[in-house]
Amino acid sequence: FKMKKGRLDLVLHGAKGIRDTGMVGTQDPYAIIKCGNDKQRTITHNDGGTRPRWDYRASFQVDQENALRVDIYNDNVMFDDLIGGCDVPLDEVRSKGVLEQAR
Repeated sequence: FKMKKGRLDLVLHGAKGIRDTGMVGTQDPYAIIKCGNDKQRTITHNDGGTRPRWDYRASFQVDQENALRVDIYNDNVMFDDLIGGCDVPLDEVRSKGVLEQAR
């Protein structure tokens, strides 16, 4: 089942229950969303800890993509730590036209 070429709009509200990679203080998470060759970065939620909120709106041009990739990082001075990530399949978007929540 191939998705028609077009625009995919999404809102990344936040994350919950992510692991804490902060050594000192509360971690400052941000997310990178990838779809095909395009990627977008949310703002950093300073002191977001394990329940960051972004309410980030993004649009991607899609053609043959089967999933979005979301990776969450802890924003650090020296280098950013990968907290975790997931793939969000686009099957439900193709069949229903919307995906209410991904886990």
